[in-house]
Amino acid sequence: MQRYILPILSALLISPVLATTAQAQIPITYNSVVVNSGKASKINPFNLAFMAERGYLQNVGIKSGNALLNAHQSGMVTAKDIVQSAVKVKLLPEETLSDQGYLSALEAQLQALEAD
Repeated sequence: MQRYILPILSALLISPVLATTAQAQIPITYNSVVVNSGKASKINPFNLAFMAERGYLQNVGIKSGNALLNAHQSGMVTAKDIVQSAVKVKLLPEETLSDQGYLSALEAQLQALEAD
């Protein structure tokens, strides 16, 4: 019995240290937004279009609801305008402004919202 005590105690003492180390390396994810301290988050185009429509970017000049959709449809607001606003409030990194795939996907999401 005594020969089992030392290995068991060692395992019990080491396991919390290993678990803490493993947890520290996992990024925190919420609603497809990866949170990294000191960096802007990357929000997918679907969520950004939804957030803009719901008014999350009103404080930086992007209209909400039908006003946003009408402004987009008439060309007064573009996908790039929305990305610029999201960069201002640190929802997106600045390099997203030159990501044509992201801009196209956001454009498609805005058009889908207009069709509803």
